[in-house]
Amino acid sequence: MVIRKTAFPYWSYFKYLPYNISTQEIIQGTAKTNDQGNFSFQFPLVPDDADDPSRKPIYTFEVIADITDQAGETRTGSTQVYAGYVGVNVQVQIDETYEPGSKFEAKFKLLNLNDQETKTDARVRISRLVSPSFIIKSKYWEQPEYQLIPENTYRKDFPNFAYKNENNPENWVQEAVSFDEKYTGSQELELNIANWKPGKYKFEIEVKDYAGNPVKTERYFTILSPKRQANFYNYGLSVTTDKSSYQPGEKALVKLESPGIKYPVWVEFVKKDQVTSAYWLNVKDVETIEIPISEDDRGNFSIRFYYSYDNRKFEDFQIINVPWTNKELKIEYLSFRDKLMPGQNESWKIKLSGISKDKVMAELTATMYDASLDVFRTHNWYNTFFEVNNYSRSRYNTFGFGPVSQNVWANFETFPSPNIDYPAINFFGFYPSLADRRMYMSHMVMSMDAPRASPT
Repeated sequence: MVIRKTAFPYWSYFKYLPYNISTQEIIQGTAKTNDQGNFSFQFPLVPDDADDPSRKPIYTFEVIADITDQAGETRTGSTQVYAGYVGVNVQVQIDETYEPGSKFEAKFKLLNLNDQETKTDARVRISRLVSPSFIIKSKYWEQPEYQLIPENTYRKDFPNFAYKNENNPENWVQEAVSFDEKYTGSQELELNIANWKPGKYKFEIEVKDYAGNPVKTERYFTILSPKRQANFYNYGLSVTTDKSSYQPGEKALVKLESPGIKYPVWVEFVKKDQVTSAYWLNVKDVETIEIPISEDDRGNFSIRFYYSYDNRKFEDFQIINVPWTNKELKIEYLSFRDKLMPGQNESWKIKLSGISKDKVMAELTATMYDASLDVFRTHNWYNTFFEVNNYSRSRYNTFGFGPVSQNVWANFETFPSPNIDYPAINFFGFYPSLADRRMYMSHMVMSMDAPRASPT
């Protein structure tokens, strides 16, 4: 049996992911193995007609085989085949922000659809973009398809609102090309950006697949400016930490930055689903929260930030990672044999060690079971013994801000219009289905009661 699944590559935040992602069975049938136990068959790589090829869908064809031996025992195996409209998958890894004077580091891989690296020529271009000259305010209404108000009038009546799509960096004008080089295959880049201007940049990779189809991948990053206000394109706070994780005895530094606007912020510390402390904090430019880390903080905790400005509500949170490194164990097999004879006695030796420790006190539970039972249900253990908090649930439902609509009544005149009947196809009761290209017929079934028997 072959089943087709659809996936899409990296999707921009400003675009909508297609909702018609479907799974479909392509073929199924039976086959016999040869003397070596192998079998082969062919199947068509059928795409989904509902997908737009310009969105570069990637199809996974999962091949599932159930094999029954002479003893009547069945084994199941599966493999996957990938296909798509383009033959190159570009994976890019860059940071979202870089400090002034730092080094720009980026990695990109050029893979075929089966995740194998390919020696394809690639052109890497980095361009600085022209950002809006004002901080953009979020709208309560949707962007119209056609803008009827002149731009100068709109700017006067609705200051700090996007006239078209200024909030989307993909629509910003390119100012200058800062880097343009050609490479072959996957690369790791390290560039000196000390002399680059602060601002928003576009990182672009352009390659061609085996069929000559162009494949373009874009990412965006920001070189921060010493002037904090220049780093903001939208209202709100920037929340960062000095490290990605902490250990007991250290101090976590949480930095809050604003675009020069005074925000009264309600700060809450949440540990193990309980608010341990809360207070008001005025953030004008930069405020730093210093948090001592203790053993009780292992398993992470979160900080919530609630504030409002200009009839807009904001909510941010930051997870402070304090991992259970004191509970980590290293497991080594000193002796292990995976092939045994029936009835044979065997012993295995296992060594347990901890972080920077050769010996630790630990408890071990081991099981042995028939692996063929995995066909019916996989044997897994839920091995998270220590609580880990990687999310933050809001405790507040914020009301009071939202759009207001009104009805406008106007007098209008109606004019008679001719009724035009166009030629149509007579399907004689058949109705086409565009989903699976079949025709259906709707008809009435008539019935009548049989005559009753005369009484005797």
